[in-house]
Amino acid sequence: MVFRNDRLARLGGDPAFGYIIGFIPAAYFLGRACERRWDRSLWRSLAACALASTIPFLIGVPYLWVVMAGLGTTLSFGQLMAAGVTPFILGGIIKAAIGGVALPAAWAAIRR
Repeated sequence: MVFRNDRLARLGGDPAFGYIIGFIPAAYFLGRACERRWDRSLWRSLAACALASTIPFLIGVPYLWVVMAGLGTTLSFGQLMAAGVTPFILGGIIKAAIGGVALPAAWAAIRR
């Protein structure tokens, strides 16, 4: 990627970097949910995985907006959603469903 602002590039100016940062609190949240035994029940596990899947967006989308503005491209809310959320909705739902089903299934298999 070619940056117009070298200082921005050194500070993590990749527009996708916010999503990577967001995986840290997402992993922490899901770990804490599992410590509270949310991974043993199907519905709680699905809820925990769905919530964990949204956390990278809560950090990544504003980060995307800031970085793009710093690079000279101001995105409207619709453009921001189209670039930073919409392409990933289906994958996030599938990922949350797989995790939400796999966690209690793994515990059921261990109990046998």
